[in-house]
Amino acid sequence: MTKLQTLQSMLSRANWAAILLFSALLAQAPHAAWVFLRIAPHDDAPGFSVAIALAILGAIVYAIALEGATAYFVWHNAGRIAVAFAVFSFLHNVAYYMPVEWGVNAWGAWLTVRFILSMLLISASLPIAIAAFSHVQASRANATPTAIAVQIPVQTQSPKPLHPEIAPLAMQTPVQTPAKQDSATRRSAILAHLGNGWNGSHPAKEIIASIASEFGANSSTVYRDLQALQDAGAIVRDDAGTVHLAK
Repeated sequence: MTKLQTLQSMLSRANWAAILLFSALLAQAPHAAWVFLRIAPHDDAPGFSVAIALAILGAIVYAIALEGATAYFVWHNAGRIAVAFAVFSFLHNVAYYMPVEWGVNAWGAWLTVRFILSMLLISASLPIAIAAFSHVQASRANATPTAIAVQIPVQTQSPKPLHPEIAPLAMQTPVQTPAKQDSATRRSAILAHLGNGWNGSHPAKEIIASIASEFGANSSTVYRDLQALQDAGAIVRDDAGTVHLAK
């Protein structure tokens, strides 16, 4: 297989819905991380510090958790929850692009609208994600599998047994042997034995045992052979359970 064929095979197996979903969420992740980073507590001293490192780490983890939760709820078709997290992503974009000049004077402190919105989003989104995730998982665990209706054929009429004494032989465990002959061969052998070695008649139970052993068939199969021969008029049986060649 050439490299081009390998590439075509990989593209044909790709789940494009998942690729597009995760690509869109990946594009959203920097916005969420930057919203977190702008309001995370850290000092304003120049240079790199532990506080700044923790703020960056927190921003990355927050963005992954938020967009991962959105992907999870969308992928598991969690309807309203998925829509709610899509709104969360939208509001993060709004906070990201919002002008810093917008603000309110609250009890002597100047608070930007961007800061207030970012604070509310970051404070609410992950606790809601945890609660929603637990709800979805519990719902999936408690889901009842759809029952599959299976129709079982009901036998309304049983074939007339050759004789009450030999009917139980049809329930014997099948005897497995390497080779089994077809029904025509077995039935021809029954007629041949009746005409030669059995002098025209033989007990049905002994016929079943003999033919089953000779051909590696089970008792129920030979029983059906006798029934078929009787229905065809090739043999008859008397009340004692003896099978005779038809005259």
